Amino acid sequence: MSLIKEISETSPNAWKDFLNFYSNTTEEFPEVKNVPFDKLPFLMQVGLLVGYLQENGIEPDLANFHLNDLEMVLQEAFVIQESNLSHYS
Repeated sequence: MSLIKEISETSPNAWKDFLNFYSNTTEEFPEVKNVPFDKLPFLMQVGLLVGYLQENGIEPDLANFHLNDLEMVLQEAFVIQESNLSHYS
């Protein structure tokens, strides 16, 4: 399953919140403003996902994992954000 699909299914509220973040973030960049998130290069996607998580006080441990575990680390971080959103809404 793709990273985007996995996150959107396991953490739907966090994913919706991320898409709002993405929309607001890309307002400043006309080159990507109308580009769907899933059409961006993978590394740009990762940067935006990590930026969203950091903005919400979640610091994925990017220094102490193998590159093959990147998707798992991001999925786990989104599960935490989903829990946070559920708790505070």
